[in-house]
Amino acid sequence: MEETLVENTVEKELLIKLRDGDEYAFDKLYQIYSLRIYRKLLKMVKVDVIAHELTQDVFVKVWTKRHLLDSNQSFRSYLFSIAQHLVYDTYRKISRDELLAKTVQSISTNAYSHTEEDIYYRETGEMIQKAIELLPPQQKRIFQACKIEGRSYDDIARELNISSSTVNNHIVKATKTVAEYLKKSGTLLFFVAISSTFLDK
Repeated sequence: MEETLVENTVEKELLIKLRDGDEYAFDKLYQIYSLRIYRKLLKMVKVDVIAHELTQDVFVKVWTKRHLLDSNQSFRSYLFSIAQHLVYDTYRKISRDELLAKTVQSISTNAYSHTEEDIYYRETGEMIQKAIELLPPQQKRIFQACKIEGRSYDDIARELNISSSTVNNHIVKATKTVAEYLKKSGTLLFFVAISSTFLDK
């Protein structure tokens, strides 16, 4: 009980500082909550790259709306509320794109296994590998360990003697780089569709 009160007091102080534009307070809160928000979003959208993007969008909104923060309200509930609204917005956008809607739906039903799609999987996989080769050494190492080898954030963090939030930051940056590369090559749409299988943790 006493520990919870201390945590609540510390969080309240961080929120007050964040409201005043303190970047350290923002980083600290990001470290505490980003992985929780990401896992929540991944359960909701089922697609790794979308969950990562939405996690970043959640905290961008927190920063841009920081002057509206209420330090007496639950920050965790506030984050989940933002996340939920972003998911609704994402699904509205997906519903306007018939092809994307079909591919995302096919992932959730495990029905995406026809010959033509298998060709796309292979070709897109090759493009992803090319994009990975362009990443900075640390990002490449972490991205491969997590997304290709399937290792957990905590496992990678222990090996490299860094925090799990730092691992997450590298994954987010690497994922954006890969997505940008595929966007230029015209394969980003299918990257979104297969990311939960080819790139899932």
